[in-house]
Amino acid sequence: MQTCSHSNVDTALLTGKGEPTLYPEHISNYLFNLDKYGNFPFVELQTNGINLMEPKMKPHLKTWYEMGLTKIAVSIISDDPRSNESIIGSKFELEQLARYLTSFGFSIRFSVIMIKGHIEHITNVQYMVNSVKKIGDKIKQPIQLTFRPVMQAAGLAATIPTVGWIQKHEIEQKTINEIDRFLQMYATPLLTLSHGANVYDYVGQNVCLTNCLTTTTDPEKIRQLIFYPNGRLTYDWQYKGAILL
Repeated sequence: MQTCSHSNVDTALLTGKGEPTLYPEHISNYLFNLDKYGNFPFVELQTNGINLMEPKMKPHLKTWYEMGLTKIAVSIISDDPRSNESIIGSKFELEQLARYLTSFGFSIRFSVIMIKGHIEHITNVQYMVNSVKKIGDKIKQPIQLTFRPVMQAAGLAATIPTVGWIQKHEIEQKTINEIDRFLQMYATPLLTLSHGANVYDYVGQNVCLTNCLTTTTDPEKIRQLIFYPNGRLTYDWQYKGAILL
């Protein structure tokens, strides 16, 4: 916590290599310690959303909001439940989930994983932006929207099954560049993040194009502090040598 304080960290993100909501007690424990020892204006949970609307999760969601969880970022493939079910396994309607989560007081971010066959062109991005904006208008709550192309982390052996899947489904860099240029031309820039990603207003909808593996654009600055349950503290997801403690 002292490292976070000295680094002026303003956001704590609860995430994992697996699905965090499978371990609700762990989330509660982290929120307790963040509230007791930290001073974070924004506390977020990254999830695939599959468990969130189960009855057993309702008391956890209520408690997490009371403990300082401010935002829930839900990973999706598109606004089509069939697409989300085929890749992630989730069956919920985005509007239904958004309405449910905002009833507890949470703000929401939909984190779109861009893969071939789903969200892979500018027209797909435009459609997704309009769809999320309509949901926000219906529930009378603004929703953040982030697009992240699926990417392969450095250092993974080619024989790992997930590597083959990513190589088959990742979209071309030139397409990502085209989407980026489109936003620069037709959207209003609002904020530039430490790793170089830009946040825009496009037709009244918050939009960000980024990826989860980028580092800070300034080599003398650390973008993120990653704390593991065993007490290890690192600053990069990809490289084992990025160790602080």
